[in-house]
Order: sequence, then C-alpha cells, then structure tokens
Amino acid sequence: LSVLLNAAPYATWSTRLAAPLKELLLGIGVDEDAVEIELAHMSEIKFAKTRSRSVLGSIRDFSFNLQAFEMQGRLLDTRAATFWLVDMISLILPLGTPRDTALSLLPTRKLAEIIPIKPRIESAKQRKY
Repeated sequence: LSVLLNAAPYATWSTRLAAPLKELLLGIGVDEDAVEIELAHMSEIKFAKTRSRSVLGSIRDFSFNLQAFEMQGRLLDTRAATFWLVDMISLILPLGTPRDTALSLLPTRKLAEIIPIKPRIESAKQRKY
C-alpha cells in the first residue's frame, strides 16, 4: 500500500505515518483489531534503499500517474491521492491492486460493517393491522 505524506519535517516522518495508514486500512475494510496489530508491528521503522526493480518501477508508475493528474488540473491532496493509488493496477502484485492484495492478506470487516444495510421494507402482506 502507498501512503502519501509530506516528507518534511523528516524527524517526525515515521511517527506521522501511523494515522494515515490506519485511516487507509480501515477505509478499505481491514478489521480494526488487525489494523492495531499491524501498527504495533510497525512501531519501529527502519529506512533503507531497495534493490528491487519492481518496487522502484511501481513507485515510478505511481509518481507518473500523480503527475498526470496534476497536469490535467485534477490536483489531489495527500489523503485523496493515497485512496486513489490503492486501486491502481500493478503488474507485480498477484491480485492486481494494492487494495486487493492487502485484503487478501489481512482479516477484513464484514461487509455489513462497511456498507450499512438499509432496513428491509415490509410488504403489504406482512403487515398486521
């Protein structure tokens, strides 16, 4: 999953990552307990370079698409861009999108918790007068 943040101030970047990541995971339907476990495992973050050309290619694709949106005058704030990127197709992910891959790996909430179900309307036959 990609979470966009303003890089500066650099000293607080790792602590600022938790809130938007939590919002993203909950927003795509990951179970709240699973989100808390993931965030707890991320309490210690280390930054390092990658040698993976696939990761670098994905980052370039995301960057290119965000620049194209900007050039079309469709500017996105970091939150909106994060939620937009979650559905971008990626050829290196087995399920195609970051959302689908994350949902296959993490426990999800029941659909009724994500999309409120409207109460059933009784038919005239079911009503008792």
